[in-house]
Amino acid sequence: MLALVLPALAGPAAPAGQAAERRAPSVTVNPPPDDAIQRRIEGILRAVGGFEELQVEVRSGVVRLAGHAGSLALHEQATDLAGRVEGVVLVRNDLHVATDVRGRLTPTWTKVKGYLARTLGFLPVLGVALAAFVAFALLAKWVERWPFRLLHLSELATSIVRVALRAVLLVTGLVLALDLLGLITFVGKVVGALGLLGVVAGLAFRDVVANFLPGFMIGLNPPFASGDDVQIGEHTGRVVRVTPRETILVTYDGQHLRIPNVSLLQKPILNFERYRERRLHFPIDVALSADLPRVRAVGRETLLSLPGLLREPRPFMRVLTVQADLVRVVFYAWADQHEARFLDVESRARQAVKEALVGAGIPFPVPELAIHMAGAEAARSLEEDEPGGRDEALVEAHVHEEEVVSGGRDLLREGASPASRAPARGT
Repeated sequence: MLALVLPALAGPAAPAGQAAERRAPSVTVNPPPDDAIQRRIEGILRAVGGFEELQVEVRSGVVRLAGHAGSLALHEQATDLAGRVEGVVLVRNDLHVATDVRGRLTPTWTKVKGYLARTLGFLPVLGVALAAFVAFALLAKWVERWPFRLLHLSELATSIVRVALRAVLLVTGLVLALDLLGLITFVGKVVGALGLLGVVAGLAFRDVVANFLPGFMIGLNPPFASGDDVQIGEHTGRVVRVTPRETILVTYDGQHLRIPNVSLLQKPILNFERYRERRLHFPIDVALSADLPRVRAVGRETLLSLPGLLREPRPFMRVLTVQADLVRVVFYAWADQHEARFLDVESRARQAVKEALVGAGIPFPVPELAIHMAGAEAARSLEEDEPGGRDEALVEAHVHEEEVVSGGRDLLREGASPASRAPARGT
């Protein structure tokens, strides 16, 4: 029954395939009145400032601006601001731009007074920030005078620790001051913008940093001391000093040699004077018929009689090779490098053993080259070409010139504690 009654009550049905028509609701636009638009524009322009004798007229949404604008920028800004107000249809800008000096300076002076007022209001915060930075700066200055020697550190290690602590304190004070001023975010953006520049600078100065870092590492743990005779790769000479960038040597030929510090980490370093004792050895060829026990006895006694050689461990001889016409033996002995220079002792030992074997009648492979001398003549021959004379003095002069005259920083002296410095070498 309900299924039959309800369609009848609803009225005639729409024809099949025909959509029902709907009317959109009508919208009535009520623009603000002209006087409201006028008050709105006047309030905006007076808040911006920089206008004199300002007049605003509004008729049916058309705005007319009259008066004087302090600058051309204000003239254009007035048109833009008035056009954004609701209900404005058109803006006629009849403002005159001030061309006289007073008209030009008045807006500027107004801005300057505003800046001064804000600055004066900001002075207390600025004073607190400045006081915080000065406090950390004074603390960093006090750290420089702190007695680090109580920690038994070397001069170089003390310098590095002092610089690191000072940098940490200064950066902390600067960050605290910027945070009080509210500029920490701005500084962070600037640092982020300069990040790419930092990467480029790092790539450009990569080789410079690669040379400086090994220099400080050598200074903290030096493989040699100033004045040591060393061999670095294929170069041999006496160490003058180690700067943050390079190591300076004076070769045995009196030449000035600079080695980049980065290469010191890549090449073997042989320090001839790391220890006080150093063993010397030299070969001598004797005839096949020579009495080897007598050769050993003569050579050992001669080495024991020479100054600069140690009696313990005792000198000894070894047979190196036995050939068809000769026997090659090698004599070994230990020298005291603090008593005399090693090269001098080695030279005297070679010559003295040679002369002693000749004087003892030991046959040599080439008899015609054998030199027979009396004892006095043999002693005199050892003094004629004595090493360590003017030639050695000239090398010492070059070393002294590099140390004193040239000046410069020496990381070896800074890195060595007073107790660990090598004693003076004997002459």
